[in-house]
Amino acid sequence: MGRSASTQVTPLAYTIAQTSKASAFSENYIRRLISRRLLPSVRSGRSIRVLVSDLEEFLRQHRSDRAVSHPDGRQ
Repeated sequence: MGRSASTQVTPLAYTIAQTSKASAFSENYIRRLISRRLLPSVRSGRSIRVLVSDLEEFLRQHRSDRAVSHPDGRQ
């Protein structure tokens, strides 16, 4: 009847710390992206969250921008 211990529920939105961990970017960089409106966020009182779908789209775009900038794989 109970849930399996191995079942993971993916949240709809991440906190700044969770976004940082999921993206491998620093929390300061995530805050900067949000303040520059490059990464959409949901604000509720003092809480700021990033929708998982918005983060995935941002990372997809970020990766494609890097691939175009350095087609030979240089960083």
